[in-house]
Amino acid sequence: MTALPDLSALIAETASMLDAALGTAESGGLLDLTGLAPRVEHLCLLAVERRAVAAAPDLAQLMARLDRLEMLLRQRMAAPPADPLLAAKRYRSAAGGDDAG
Repeated sequence: MTALPDLSALIAETASMLDAALGTAESGGLLDLTGLAPRVEHLCLLAVERRAVAAAPDLAQLMARLDRLEMLLRQRMAAPPADPLLAAKRYRSAAGGDDAG
């Protein structure tokens, strides 16, 4: 029989990941959010499945962090880049493209 993952530990780990992403977003860095929102969704589903009512406040905090991250990223996307050439170079580099040019 496989042991169930500790929900509290998973929530704490996800909170750390969100805090790191928020710090990166606030400093203007590039970040990969590929699995973050699905991870939060999975934790919510896991808590419901386990009827872990005590996890609700922690999950609400995760959602608030995710909302804050979305707001920061939307603000960054709406603001014109200070240096369009540098922004294009960073985009190409982050996408794995050639940054020569």
